[in-house]
Amino acid sequence: MKKDEPVLLTCVEGPIARLVINRPGKRNAINDALLQALGGFFNDIPDGVRAIVLSGAGGHFSSGLDLSEQVEREPEQVMKHSAAGTG
Repeated sequence: MKKDEPVLLTCVEGPIARLVINRPGKRNAINDALLQALGGFFNDIPDGVRAIVLSGAGGHFSSGLDLSEQVEREPEQVMKHSAAGTG
């Protein structure tokens, strides 16, 4: 994935929204940018959407939390981040 590519791809077709986690090089690990993108979508779900399909690019769904972003955080911040899903 290139740096300018979105971490979340979205496609709305009628009542179905398809979201694709787009970090295949990291096995779709969840980072701050992805959490922000997911939050943005779920806070403003398009009108008429009745079902959401979430998948991962590159043959992986998600390996979980991207630990490489946690290195700079204090242990307490990591615990809060993991529990709350926020940066």
